[in-house]
Amino acid sequence: MENHYCMTVGELRQELSGYSDNTPLSFGAGDLVFYRAKNRGAVDQPAVNVEFNQVYVVTAE
Repeated sequence: MENHYCMTVGELRQELSGYSDNTPLSFGAGDLVFYRAKNRGAVDQPAVNVEFNQVYVVTAE
C-alpha cells in the first residue's frame, strides 16, 4: 500500500500465517487492549480501522 502506516488485511494474515489461532497477540508494548475493527471505508473502497480501548499519542517514528 502507498500509506506506510497501513497494511492490507491480506498482508496482516500473511504476517500471522505461521501462528496458531491460540497464539497470544499483544498490541504496542502490551499496553493497548483491542476494542474493535470498524469499517471506515466506502462501499467502493473498503477500509478497516483497528481501535483500542486506550487513548494514545504517537511521539516518534
